[in-house]
Amino acid sequence: MEAVLETDHNGDQTEYLVQFRGDAKEYYGIWIINVLLTIATLGVYGAWAKVRDKKYFYGNTYIDGQNFSYHARGVQILIGRVIVLIIISLLSVSQYVSLTLYYVLFLGFFIVLPFLVCRALRFNSRVSSYRNIRFNFDGNYGQAFWNFVLLPILTVLTVYFLTPLKSQERHGFVIGGYIYGNRRFNHKAQSGPYFKAYFIALAIGIAMFALVILILSIMAAGGLIFNFRVSTSNVQLGFFAILMIWYIIILPASLFYKARLRNLAFNNMDLDNCHEFCSEVKARVYIGIVLSNAVLILLSLGFMTPWARVRIARYLASCTTLISQEALDVYSGDVGDEVGVISSEYVDIDGINIGVGL
Repeated sequence: MEAVLETDHNGDQTEYLVQFRGDAKEYYGIWIINVLLTIATLGVYGAWAKVRDKKYFYGNTYIDGQNFSYHARGVQILIGRVIVLIIISLLSVSQYVSLTLYYVLFLGFFIVLPFLVCRALRFNSRVSSYRNIRFNFDGNYGQAFWNFVLLPILTVLTVYFLTPLKSQERHGFVIGGYIYGNRRFNHKAQSGPYFKAYFIALAIGIAMFALVILILSIMAAGGLIFNFRVSTSNVQLGFFAILMIWYIIILPASLFYKARLRNLAFNNMDLDNCHEFCSEVKARVYIGIVLSNAVLILLSLGFMTPWARVRIARYLASCTTLISQEALDVYSGDVGDEVGVISSEYVDIDGINIGVGL
């Protein structure tokens, strides 16, 4: 698809609209091959599938007519996954061997976690580039320990009241640790907008909960529910219904908060104090896209996944603008040695979210 990025010149400023040029039909060929080969190889090809996937989305994301690039190799990720699976298996088995050993290893995990996070962010940054210049990350262990161990514990102890602070601090750590060539990213944000976004999301969750209770009450009054015999199948159906109700309540609120976090991340971010970013994701539109994508994926038994992924990538890119005070080709930097992939794949496999809502 041939397209030209629009640019607006305001005095000495130039606005570059981010564009995603991927096509669902084109990506479908990559996706289906990835799925089939991953199944055929019992998951082994998943490492190469991840690389092909990222290469496609990076390569189709453009700023000022130049696309991003992803440089990781499948074998790097495969080796990391094998080692990580061995470590996780040992941790799981240890609880059956000795509870003392298990608790020691579990405590050790929290001590090692900040190191893994830093290594993961460093690897993911160094295998990413724009205009043939690599990114880098130099966040330290102490910052990671605060953001991924202490602050999450404090958030739980305060019944998640500190969730906005956790989001703000994590944005500052992750974005503030990134470097492009020899120029540093900065993130300057006040806590107020984070708490505002959180409490609006909380209000949405409460409203959804009240709506669900009202609907259930009406159904109960009409004898449509609570009129069945206790049996294994009915109990299982009940648990499934509770799970679905939980998602109905929590999903709109969490998606609203995620959309607001993306805007807060970009709108308070700059590169070298001369390149600013703008994100204008509309929460209602974002929620509608994500929910309709989920329904279409479910109804198509997963075959609409490529279309859904391209759709959301195109929307997020269309909401993003780079406002530059100088030309984008003045930067320099060396490639540097790529750090090991083990920590990156641990974070991937174990589902630990180190993202910043981008």
